[in-house]
Amino acid sequence: MPIFELDTNLSRSDAGRDVKPELAEKLAELLGVAPENMCVVIRWEADLTFAAHQGGGAKEPCGTARVTRCRKHHVAVIIAAISGWENSSFSA
Repeated sequence: MPIFELDTNLSRSDAGRDVKPELAEKLAELLGVAPENMCVVIRWEADLTFAAHQGGGAKEPCGTARVTRCRKHHVAVIIAAISGWENSSFSA
């Protein structure tokens, strides 16, 4: 079962809606698995900043994401850092 984990400094209300079902659907499509086999975890209001890029630690929207996919004999982990400074948009 693939697991997508997102830590973001945004609040849940910033999303305006529950984004987990949509993320699960898009990620399942990308990974070639059934959506009901995707696990999506979002940790809102994390204490995150990309200080090196933000001129001393401005609290702009940012996050870190990780996809872990377990198979019989290995675990694949993909880690990405997402910040408004480096990425104007993110879509799956």
